[in-house]
Amino acid sequence: SHLEAMLEGVWEPTRDRLMSCREEITRLGKLVADLEQLARVESDALNLVLMVIGAVSLALAAVAGWVLARRISRPVAEAAFMARRISEGDYSYRIENTAGTRELDDLVSAVNHLAGDLAGQEALRKRLTGDVAHELRTPITTVGSHLEAMLEGVWEPTRDRLMSCREDITRLGKLVADLEQLARVESDALNLSKSTVDLLELAHGVAGGFESELLAKEQTLTVGGRPALVAADRERIVQVMTNLLSNAVKYTPEHGHIHVGVEDFPDEGVFYVEDNGIGIPENELQLVFMRFYRTDVSRSRETGGAGIGLSIVKSIVEAHSGTVRAENNDGRGTRFTVTLPKRG
Repeated sequence: SHLEAMLEGVWEPTRDRLMSCREEITRLGKLVADLEQLARVESDALNLVLMVIGAVSLALAAVAGWVLARRISRPVAEAAFMARRISEGDYSYRIENTAGTRELDDLVSAVNHLAGDLAGQEALRKRLTGDVAHELRTPITTVGSHLEAMLEGVWEPTRDRLMSCREDITRLGKLVADLEQLARVESDALNLSKSTVDLLELAHGVAGGFESELLAKEQTLTVGGRPALVAADRERIVQVMTNLLSNAVKYTPEHGHIHVGVEDFPDEGVFYVEDNGIGIPENELQLVFMRFYRTDVSRSRETGGAGIGLSIVKSIVEAHSGTVRAENNDGRGTRFTVTLPKRG
């Protein structure tokens, strides 16, 4: 305004007035310089803060990455170590499931489950070897000792002794036949000649073949239910029923009762064999279908059998895409239930 007044001739451009204008200009320039300096300081401070934040973030990311990598790599390394132990035949090692990540937890659980299954299979393999050796050694040793005694003149080759030898040979032959049959049934090449069969009709027919065994133990056998038509191999299902009924007769005491029931459902047919015999311990119900598994470890001739019959039952039923399960009755005895699809 001072400069405008002097330019318009309102004021004389005296020294004082010019000095006043210069002071205002100087003051304004100083203010601008202060603002520029403040902007530079604030910019430097902001840059410093950003640098600090970046450095801290980088450090935290590195620490988090290290922790995460260690958290991930530890169970993976332990799984690899466990795999090496398994390949060397050591199934006892287990990994603690502490990863906290679903995928890693699934990996650890799967490896632990694999080790448990392999340990169980190894135990069964050893048991199978011992069982086969036992089942073969008993008749061979008996026959060998009897024949040797008769050849050396210690025993007379009487009819009873020769009959005993024949029984042991027959038992040995039956065991070999059962093993061959089990091998055929469990092979992928099992051929099923399926047709429409009535489970109730089959049950009546199979039950009729046990008349002499039932009379010998004074047992009773009943068959009931409704006709159930399924697509199945008639001979194989007869074999299943025969094995289940044979077990029921064998493990049911004298004067006991056995019942075969047949049920019909829209998509499947069911038959079961139940008795009031000795039953099966709860912890062994899922094991009875394994080869050579027997709840009576004594293997007496009275109970007989080599523990193959139920393995054959399970293999035949599964070949028909069916299921078989064992359960204890509320009172005494056992119930075996077979479910077969109506359409093969």
